[in-house]
Amino acid sequence: MEEKKTNMQQAIFVYGMANIGCDQRNATFQTLVQGCERQEVKEATEEAKPSPKATGGGRPKKSGTRIRQAFSYEGELVRVGMFYQGLCALEWIDAKTDQHDFIELFSGGEVSQRIIWKGGANTLAELFRRLVNERQLVGLPEKQTLWVMVSSHFWNHKRGEEFAPDQLRKSHAPKENDQTLSYLVKILDPEVSMKEIREMMQRRR
Repeated sequence: MEEKKTNMQQAIFVYGMANIGCDQRNATFQTLVQGCERQEVKEATEEAKPSPKATGGGRPKKSGTRIRQAFSYEGELVRVGMFYQGLCALEWIDAKTDQHDFIELFSGGEVSQRIIWKGGANTLAELFRRLVNERQLVGLPEKQTLWVMVSSHFWNHKRGEEFAPDQLRKSHAPKENDQTLSYLVKILDPEVSMKEIREMMQRRR
């Protein structure tokens, strides 16, 4: 238990030293530290309880019911935590998003909360296109398509509605966010070591 906590604290320190172009970096780092002290990411995944209210003010498909199966990720959960914090710092997901709910999104189980997406639809689509189709770092449930999954689990903050699967499928990659998207994908790539992530973060200062 102590060893796992220490490893997570080290990862948190690495992330906290990063500068990804957001004024809220210091606040984000404090959130990471508090989350680590509260409990391990693994415990958060196993003990998180579904709520009929969508995360960050979104809307479940039906009150009190589960939406559908989540995405799956076979790597270390600490990487999902770092991925979550990166999206928060970029303000691409709502600041009220609960970390437990976000981690459940990659648990392969069932979830009832939607994640509020504040970035562009094309950015969301390109992120999951790379994670699922190109790098195959994130898996889909059997008989589910990528765009239906993204539409089901993310809420369009700007329009106050679901993302249309066809809109996501037909979207074009945002050139202005290409480097940032590559950075986020590498966080979830088990072949990219923590040392490499740290060096990459330092270059972004």
